[in-house]
Amino acid sequence: MDDDRETVRLWRVNKTIHELVRDRGYLVSDDEINVDLETFKAEYAPTGGSVDRTKLNFFTEHSEHENQRLFVFYSMERNVGVKTMRQFISIMEERDIQRGIIIWPEKMTSAARKVIDAMRGTFHLEDFEEAFLLQTATMPNVEKPTDQASSTSTAYPPAAIATTKVPSSDTQAEQEYYPPPTSSYYFGAPDASRAFGEPQTGTPGLHLPKEIVRIERDYSLGELPQYHPSFPLELETRLSPTTFSEIVNDINSLLVEAHNSTRVWVDNVVAIGTFYLSTLVLGTHYRRTMKKLDELVERVNRETMHPAGLNLVHPHRTAFLFLEVEYF
Repeated sequence: MDDDRETVRLWRVNKTIHELVRDRGYLVSDDEINVDLETFKAEYAPTGGSVDRTKLNFFTEHSEHENQRLFVFYSMERNVGVKTMRQFISIMEERDIQRGIIIWPEKMTSAARKVIDAMRGTFHLEDFEEAFLLQTATMPNVEKPTDQASSTSTAYPPAAIATTKVPSSDTQAEQEYYPPPTSSYYFGAPDASRAFGEPQTGTPGLHLPKEIVRIERDYSLGELPQYHPSFPLELETRLSPTTFSEIVNDINSLLVEAHNSTRVWVDNVVAIGTFYLSTLVLGTHYRRTMKKLDELVERVNRETMHPAGLNLVHPHRTAFLFLEVEYF
């Protein structure tokens, strides 16, 4: 049963990553995207066991730039470490490929991210969690969010995952089946009529932005404010995926720290013991952490965003419902 669920999971992930790659202009056939579940099982899990992730790896070329090739690599390790990154990069070096995507099951360790940073000058590397690619796969009968049209641009819009129950007959119980997934990349690459990809024409803080990219909330931790660190295609010519991921992860870390229940409890005990004088002198843990967030947003804009013609809007201005990046 676990192997069957894992197979369905990777079937959906495989479809989504192929659609993402095609939307970026790389050569991907319809057969690679529209493969049905049974064909996928026969090719990648012929013995009925778990899927061989090494068979999911693939190479492709850009449709307009012959020398621009891409390698998509599935990690065998649940938690990606330096060993996996070395294997990933060694294949790219052997094939003389400069662009690569690594897909990981559970966690990308800090050591692995340091490898990505160290190789940034040589390779264009991106990483995607399987759960995120799975989340972007939606069923055809699931209604798309109705608020998407109201935003200027939504990076990775919310999507739903569902299984449908259909009765096979009057005498048989309802059986769960998996209809072909359609990806949230149904938007494709940014519309050519939009300003994405154009040179910077305005100055953050002085002019109005040409576009706004919304980074949606990640609700996997419940009500705790967290944001998806996956790279939105709209920013491809302005920021590297690694830089963007680091910024979002830094914001997420501070929000986790701000809502640390132990620190809040200690704050309350000290406040009561000092007749709340501590809150006047030191402030609360939440306010101290929010000050760190203020400094982070200011530093990111000054050092990274503004030079690239972008502006990160402080999340408190959107009630922490999403992040906004203004595009100039």
